[in-house]
Amino acid sequence: MISITCGLTSRILSGWDMDLTSTNAFLCKFRAFIMLVSRSIAFWLIALATVDRWLLSSYRHQRRQYSSLKNAQQGTIAIIILSSFLYCQVLYCYDANMISAPLRCYGKTIICRLVTDLTYALVTILCPLLIMCIFGLMTISNIRRIHSNKSTQSKLLDINDNNKKIIKPKKQKRKRIDRYLRHVLFVQIIFLTI
Repeated sequence: MISITCGLTSRILSGWDMDLTSTNAFLCKFRAFIMLVSRSIAFWLIALATVDRWLLSSYRHQRRQYSSLKNAQQGTIAIIILSSFLYCQVLYCYDANMISAPLRCYGKTIICRLVTDLTYALVTILCPLLIMCIFGLMTISNIRRIHSNKSTQSKLLDINDNNKKIIKPKKQKRKRIDRYLRHVLFVQIIFLTI
């Protein structure tokens, strides 16, 4: 929400040539820093939530214990600190009234622009999306494994006193649920990419 507010406000004001971030160096640096840090925090928190879902869906008790409010709070604080540290170069690199740049408020040198753009592309976008994809698929695998174990145990029937027979679980229904979960995961990742 912070990122959208910072980004849209200056874009709307620039349409009327009233954007102070394009002429005031302090506002330019502050807006760029807040916008990039808040985007990074948002993506990484969603990635952490995906890891937390994987921990909760694990069949191992030790992994499920890692999913706690205390660990979530510590992860959130770590993400805020690391994201702020990651984009602290923006406070030095960005400047207002840039003529040879695509935006008036942009990096001073080519190296500054390259570092900021690569950091944004790789660390803020690509890494969290990969984590979401990997841990999302692992969550689906955990759910499938737990469901398979429970359905196999519940399908054990007594036939004629001592004979026991295992009835095959409904594979079509399970495949449909797996397909649905994969679609939900990929739609989430596509929306975050856009």
